[in-house]
Amino acid sequence: MRADRSPLIPMLLLALLVLGCSESTGPGGQDPERPASGPALEAAPASNSWLVLPQMPTPRAGLVSATVNDLVYVIGGRNPQALSLATVERYNPTSRLFAWFNQAPLPQPRSWPSGAATINGKIYVTGGLASNSAITRTLFVYNPATNSWSTKAQIPVPTAQGASAVISGKLYVLTPPASSGDPQKTKLHRYDPGTDTWVSRATAPINLREAVVGVIDGKLYAAGGVVDSVLSQPLGRTYVYDPSSNSWSRRADMPIPRRSASGRVLNGKLYVFGGNGGNAPYGNTQVFTPGSGWALKASMPTPRYVGTAAVAGGRFYMIGGIPTNAFQAVGTNEAYVP
Repeated sequence: MRADRSPLIPMLLLALLVLGCSESTGPGGQDPERPASGPALEAAPASNSWLVLPQMPTPRAGLVSATVNDLVYVIGGRNPQALSLATVERYNPTSRLFAWFNQAPLPQPRSWPSGAATINGKIYVTGGLASNSAITRTLFVYNPATNSWSTKAQIPVPTAQGASAVISGKLYVLTPPASSGDPQKTKLHRYDPGTDTWVSRATAPINLREAVVGVIDGKLYAAGGVVDSVLSQPLGRTYVYDPSSNSWSRRADMPIPRRSASGRVLNGKLYVFGGNGGNAPYGNTQVFTPGSGWALKASMPTPRYVGTAAVAGGRFYMIGGIPTNAFQAVGTNEAYVP
């Protein structure tokens, strides 16, 4: 009798184990809706450190990004074949599985737009290079709630390789001169989503092509970049625009000048990642604090330029870019813990 009943015991145990593991799980027995485990979230990494995270599916450079509800939307750019893309991919920093998702593409391919910024839960993407490399005036707006794009009033001038930021619910866009070698200064334009209209603001003191911008205490800060007539000499200057007086002033220079860097503001500080010094990609991190100037922080694991930086959950995400002097766009995704 004992020999007849014993095979039933392991079978019952196996059935119980299967039932216990089958509830609310995704592929591999893991729940894709639950917060990610692993060092990125659970180990509480030290401040001033970097993490290597799941790569972006579409390698690209000259792209832009914006964050809505701590989800990062990566938009446009050029692939390794140097073709402008309409691709939009969403990154969820808290997801261990299925971290990247395809979203509705841009209405038209764009590389090197003049920034992307979020206003009231919608993402505004200005200008950029079309498939034929023509500089455009378009303003595309993405609504994550409906996963759809719309087209708004065109910016007054063609623009690419500029930058965008939001002050008091309005979009401010730096528009560098349209042609390489143009000695003109960078113009500043302001867009009002409520009226779908543009107005010109005070012109920047110099050409701020490829500068990094961010808003601190209601003022627009711009750092680095390059004057087109001297492409091999990146800028180390820092300027601030005050919308209340519609005027620009200069601040302390960056310790290490660079062009094609990426950056964002967090907790009242402007962080600048990577870039190019004219001869090679940079990996270092520089941080500007009004009142105290610049400081150096931990370098990126992968030096890059013409990538994009986003902020979500109190961390920075450096995505895409070029890690060599040749055009070799990558999907590298690394997070910085301030």
